[in-house]
Amino acid sequence: MRYFFDIRSDQLETRDEVGIELENEAQAHREARRLLAEIAEDELRVSQCAMLTARVRDQSGQPIYRAVLTLEGARLQ
Repeated sequence: MRYFFDIRSDQLETRDEVGIELENEAQAHREARRLLAEIAEDELRVSQCAMLTARVRDQSGQPIYRAVLTLEGARLQ
């Protein structure tokens, strides 16, 4: 089945028009979390804090899963 991953950050919102083929919904959930972790690395280079959201849609366009990652960094000394 094809799944689509829409990503939203403080800076940007992207809608996945291509998607990827995965075997099941559980794989789509894992992929959403993996994508957020990958994007978070880039976001921290730009800002000390960010909130990232990945929304997964199935091939019919129905949202099936949402993952949110909040990043906060603060120098303590």
